Amino acid sequence: MLLRRSPEHRKRRMAARTLLLLLPLLVQYVGLVQAQWKTFVVPHVDGQDDSPALQAVLPDYSVNSTILFKKGVHYNIFTPLKFPVLTNVEVRVEGNLSYPNDIATIQGPYSLRSCVSLTESNVFVV
Repeated sequence: MLLRRSPEHRKRRMAARTLLLLLPLLVQYVGLVQAQWKTFVVPHVDGQDDSPALQAVLPDYSVNSTILFKKGVHYNIFTPLKFPVLTNVEVRVEGNLSYPNDIATIQGPYSLRSCVSLTESNVFVV
């Protein structure tokens, strides 16, 4: 006796075959994306300013990266930081950040007062 499969059964079977054929390509793509992702753990030295070490590497971690302030670490951000344009970057602050008492010192030339806001188009120019 020959069993006849319904059109719906054939469609599901074809979809399953297609998925099995595409699965290795998907796994390869995910591996490539993960290989391109970088993580920078911000270094810390007790009693020192941690800003210069971060500022020095920012250009290398401005795309597809994580910048991590580690949990349990008390970072000292005593000098202004100028971030480049970041694309697909996660800044994870799990530790504590300390700033100078004089907040104008940390703002430096990058304070919000030096920004021009174009509110109609939601564009901010520094």
